[in-house]
Amino acid sequence: MVDKTLILRKLVELETYREQLREFSSVSIEEYSGDWKTQRIVERTLQIMIELCKGLFRCLGLTMRYDYDHMTMVA
Repeated sequence: MVDKTLILRKLVELETYREQLREFSSVSIEEYSGDWKTQRIVERTLQIMIELCKGLFRCLGLTMRYDYDHMTMVA
């Protein structure tokens, strides 16, 4: 059974992280490459978002398959 409350909470959390990443959208590649703190913040936030998505997939009864070209979701 799908827990709608949990899914909605995870979606809200995902949106929060997306908004936080938006703060870094004006950073140039040169600035990003030269600032390890910005790199750490962006990369860690992306990692958290990926983990949230994986949790959403599990809640929905989906799994993910990876290969070198793409990722697919499987029910």
